[in-house]
Amino acid sequence: MTDPTSSAVARCKASKLYDPIKVHGLHAFVYHPKYDISFYGIEKCHPFDSRKWGRICKQLLEKGYLNEKCILKPLEATKDDLLVVHTKSYLYSLKWSIVLVGILEVPLVLFFPACLINRKVLSRFRLQTGGTILASRIALEMGAAVNIGGGFHHCSASRGGGFCPYADITLSLKFLFIRKLISKAMIVDLDAHQGNGHETDFMNDEKVYILDMYNSGIYPYDLRSRRAIRKNVQLDFFTEDEEYLVLLNNALAEATSEFKPDIVVYNAGTDCLIGDRLGCLSLSAEGILKRDEMVFQTFRHGSPPIPVVMVTSGGYQSNNAKVIADSLANLIDKALRIFVVMNSKVVRSFCQGNSSFISKYALAAALAKHVYLYAKFYEWSRIALRKKILQMAATACVSIELFFVASINIPLFPAFFAALRKHIKIEFICVFPNYIGGQFAEARNRNGAFSSAPKLNLSKAKHSTNVHGRSANQFRPIAWTYWTAICQALAEAVGLQNFGFVAQ
Repeated sequence: MTDPTSSAVARCKASKLYDPIKVHGLHAFVYHPKYDISFYGIEKCHPFDSRKWGRICKQLLEKGYLNEKCILKPLEATKDDLLVVHTKSYLYSLKWSIVLVGILEVPLVLFFPACLINRKVLSRFRLQTGGTILASRIALEMGAAVNIGGGFHHCSASRGGGFCPYADITLSLKFLFIRKLISKAMIVDLDAHQGNGHETDFMNDEKVYILDMYNSGIYPYDLRSRRAIRKNVQLDFFTEDEEYLVLLNNALAEATSEFKPDIVVYNAGTDCLIGDRLGCLSLSAEGILKRDEMVFQTFRHGSPPIPVVMVTSGGYQSNNAKVIADSLANLIDKALRIFVVMNSKVVRSFCQGNSSFISKYALAAALAKHVYLYAKFYEWSRIALRKKILQMAATACVSIELFFVASINIPLFPAFFAALRKHIKIEFICVFPNYIGGQFAEARNRNGAFSSAPKLNLSKAKHSTNVHGRSANQFRPIAWTYWTAICQALAEAVGLQNFGFVAQ
């Protein structure tokens, strides 16, 4: 793709698609109830499950992995937003029903006015496009994010197709490039179909590395766009788990050795699931879980960790929603999603402990997995016995063998932070300071500058005063008692090879 025009730069900088972060803060899951498409039943004429996005979200909510407040609702991409990538002639062509028939692959669309299709169908795609753009920005800050939708990988700047009217993947990266938030990006496309849309857009672009693993015997048969693929893995019909995962592992290893991106867009289509008549591959549900875990493991546990944004893309069976929800739950359980909400359902499930328990739980979790987990508490002010909430979180995390890091409703102590930096190897630190309106700041230890030590010495930090106008002792009941116990136990046991903390 050529360098952006001045008008594209101006449109990108004027866009409001990142505004939900300013208003509602950072949340790793992006979704809107209007993602689902309902068009007088005609949507059922296409094999794509146009309501799977809502079912994915519903299952995650019912299982306690999400709550309503940890889902960020995107804004619909406007015409100006779309013009950052799309041509005016292409967007104008979407006003014709005959063009939409070819893109949406539903012949009955021809008998409806384009204005109605725009309101009932295309607006949903624009909302999901805004979701992918938003999730990509969030991933840079949080390390990972999921748009429970998007992944329209058959659409390029000037052409749609395959139920993909807007180039959300291209747009999400273009926004980041124009705003100079990244200099290199990787697309890992594991949908069963070739991602010819973004490949056309990034043809001959050295800043974007594309790994595409697809069934070469099915749509779109786009030989020209394949030239843009840097790691091209063509699959035979009905490839099964064992062969697929070996090929993927090798491809990821080669890709990461050849290219070091600032962000990875993971197009996690599930049309490779066994029984899918369009994908014609034979992965089991367990194979999908292992596939997604392998991708996150590769990039999030690398050195340095690389942000990942996941989009759900294709999948043409009624069980796709459950498979995707189960896979996202698995990523949360394995701490590969990096961020999870300890909601009231989890809190109620575990008894409260005393101050000695938290050290034991944190120690056991760290020894078991050597990973970290972020736990953000919502409606903190309404929770009784706040001093005990951290013990509950630790207990909950031990049930899935994870070390936890709690999010608490206080500003971060500069002195406390400085003390930690002297004594702990910190992989990265996430800070949500409430005194700057929820804006996000992140610091990563990419150069191994922090040294490890078996013990902590927080004596100087304990006497720090004037922390945003208040004495550090005011925060001592929560911060020092529990954080010191956690940090000392972990530092002595494992040197905190993977550690992070959040304050809000």
